[in-house]
Amino acid sequence: AGPMETEEVGNNTGGLITAALRNQSRSDAASRRPASGQRRTRTPREVADEARRSEDANVHSMYRLVSRSVQLLDLLSCLVRAQSSPMLPEVRWGLLHGLTFCQLVTTGGGQGRVEEVLVSLVCEEGRLAGPDAPTSADADNLAADLGRSCYLYFGAGSRLSYLGFRAARSAAAAPPGSSRRASLSGRAADYLRAAARHWTDPAVVAGGGSGGSAAGGDGGAAA
Repeated sequence: AGPMETEEVGNNTGGLITAALRNQSRSDAASRRPASGQRRTRTPREVADEARRSEDANVHSMYRLVSRSVQLLDLLSCLVRAQSSPMLPEVRWGLLHGLTFCQLVTTGGGQGRVEEVLVSLVCEEGRLAGPDAPTSADADNLAADLGRSCYLYFGAGSRLSYLGFRAARSAAAAPPGSSRRASLSGRAADYLRAAARHWTDPAVVAGGGSGGSAAGGDGGAAA
């Protein structure tokens, strides 16, 4: 897989930047295309401009590829640490079975599988535990680490989902009718409303699921 294959993967704004570069290149190419039956020689400036745009796009693609590769290594390290924590759900390594490192970095299917693992590990910890159970500091630390060093995989939708379910769980544990319960309920609703803007698959809401991602991705890859 080449660097260009990474451009439509992920949930940050990198894809939008690349799309803008591509659209500009197509628009410029169309404007330079001669009418049917006519041939036109491009000027040296046009050739140089096209070369510059192509170089910009390729450098951006390489940056994305390297960034995603480094973040995937950090993510795998986080998962190994999470596996040893008794306060977190078991890491669903089976979802990554059969996928190569290259597929996890460069394909939408790989992105979807990784996000499923993270949703089941982080978001479901705050959603499925009983309201009287203590909040897991391990889950908080894991979510913070993922959001800081693996944001291309654990993006805004996943982070906001975790915060929303965490606040809802705390609200359920507060005394009925109390101001604390009302405040936490409102905070949970705000987080989940914001997270919903990033949801593209019911797996993030229903839990588990087969295929799909918390904030994007096409939800499967060839094993």
